[in-house]
Amino acid sequence: SFQCRTLLTTARVVLLLAHSGRIMLRSDLVELRRTVAGLGVFLKQQALKNQALIALRGPIVSVPNRWTVQIGLHEHVDIEGTIPSYLNHSCGPTSYIDFQARPIVGRAGRDLPADAEVTFDYDLTEWDMASPFKCGCGSAQCRGVVRGLRYPPTEVKIG
Repeated sequence: SFQCRTLLTTARVVLLLAHSGRIMLRSDLVELRRTVAGLGVFLKQQALKNQALIALRGPIVSVPNRWTVQIGLHEHVDIEGTIPSYLNHSCGPTSYIDFQARPIVGRAGRDLPADAEVTFDYDLTEWDMASPFKCGCGSAQCRGVVRGLRYPPTEVKIG
């Protein structure tokens, strides 16, 4: 059976459902939808620049994997099985990770319309990606490969 707890987060009620050791988040602000690459996180309503969109919660681990987000030199939050684990990468992202907030949150990088996909730049949160990959984000700023800050792009595109 499900155990339900209600938390008040950034003036929004988020229902946490714990089942089989996994935590799934339900939110009135975002939802999962199919994309050409699988599932992604999309806004149900418009969001203003810097508005908190989604909390990144999970156990803190020392060894990164494809489901972790680096939050310190040897600290990574494991978001596997939560809505944030479906945040897709983009070299021209719609959101950014606010590491100063508690809990750590993804915030809108600009005013976003309802139905916008919430993406972030994986290269800006990881020193060395556990699972680097060839990028196919389609952004005008696409760098072609995602592998972490340790490997700066040879060409910096501004604007």
